[in-house]
Amino acid sequence: MLPSLPHPLTALCPSADAGHRALCPCCRSKPADEIMSFSEECVNNVVAAYAPLVVKHKDDAFTQQQKEWQGVRRGRYVEFNLVYDRCDPG
Repeated sequence: MLPSLPHPLTALCPSADAGHRALCPCCRSKPADEIMSFSEECVNNVVAAYAPLVVKHKDDAFTQQQKEWQGVRRGRYVEFNLVYDRCDPG
């Protein structure tokens, strides 16, 4: 298990002073309920934004070259997730 590391911005803004945190953009954070509200709004609008794109392009023709490129891109996505996007939140 990896050791717990300090937040990367701690080196830039090590001050524990509340006044500093209120003014410093890298120390400021929004209340959890405001962040959750924003996240819920985003999630609730994904289908409304994405569905028209699917409807518009569902019958588009594609070439074999485009299909092969799709396979390459999917492979890169899988590789990134397996190799580079490892995350140990605990």
